[in-house]
Amino acid sequence: MVYVFGEIQSPAEESVHLIEDMVRSQMIELATRARTISYLRNARYLTIEDVIYLIRDDRARVNRLRTYLSWKEVRKTARKEESSATKGGADVEIEDLEDDLVEKKAPRKEVIKLPWEPLTPFAEVLKNLPGRQNGAAPDEEEDDDELEAYEDSLQRLREADSVTRRMSKEQYVFYSECRQASFTYRKAKRFRDFLNTTAYLDLKPNEDVMDVLGFLAFESVRSLCVAALEIRDAAAGAENMVSTPEAKMEQDSTSKTTPAKPRAKSPPPEPWKAPPTLPLLPAHLLTAYSRLQRGQATKKAGGLRNWRGGVKRTKIALI
Repeated sequence: MVYVFGEIQSPAEESVHLIEDMVRSQMIELATRARTISYLRNARYLTIEDVIYLIRDDRARVNRLRTYLSWKEVRKTARKEESSATKGGADVEIEDLEDDLVEKKAPRKEVIKLPWEPLTPFAEVLKNLPGRQNGAAPDEEEDDDELEAYEDSLQRLREADSVTRRMSKEQYVFYSECRQASFTYRKAKRFRDFLNTTAYLDLKPNEDVMDVLGFLAFESVRSLCVAALEIRDAAAGAENMVSTPEAKMEQDSTSKTTPAKPRAKSPPPEPWKAPPTLPLLPAHLLTAYSRLQRGQATKKAGGLRNWRGGVKRTKIALI
């Protein structure tokens, strides 16, 4: 996962452990706040709406999560239909199966509705207008949130294409395997032990909540790696800008005093090899984490606190 986002095939162990600690603290904070919300609404169980409510301000992330949950629901219903068909397949004739295949419609992606979204009598009318004009079913029309999530997924695919453009076949196979890494797919028990939510919550989160936490943990790793890469590249560019004039001045001063020596020819660069990149250091990750925390805190800040000023202790921001 760090290789996909950090562009380093073998990252430093210190950086990996630091990312794990940051992600674990973020998910524990998210779970405890979601439990507080469920307690305030007098609920006995933790639901996915309690978790999504905490990230409702990040519309792009909410849209990606809704798309993920929609396709998860489609896969679940497809498995149920397949299992029911296999159980009763011995008593069904071939003609009946052909009739069912003709009558059966293609599976549709269900739209996940959130309880705090505004409901007006004009919402359904406005949503159905493009479908009626184009002669399509209103359920098949995509809203703005789905289009935004689709464009975001296309942008990520473009980034992955630019990274894998110079890779060989073996490197691309390894990259594709790393790109399919997940916190919860076939690793639900390990992820539950990784978070150890029983030490912080008075209940055990269900499977859907753990899937949402796994998705948000994946997003947190990406946010940390992308921010750390920007800091690393900015630091490398600043070092080059500072070191280049000094190196030129030293070269000019030495060339005036000492005669020039013949230089050995360096081998030409190999065009098929990518230039070496610096790994992500813990300093880059810590700086990225602090910047993300400050960015979220400034978004949440309201007014000037009645012009009292001073320093106020704030909660951990969810990145």
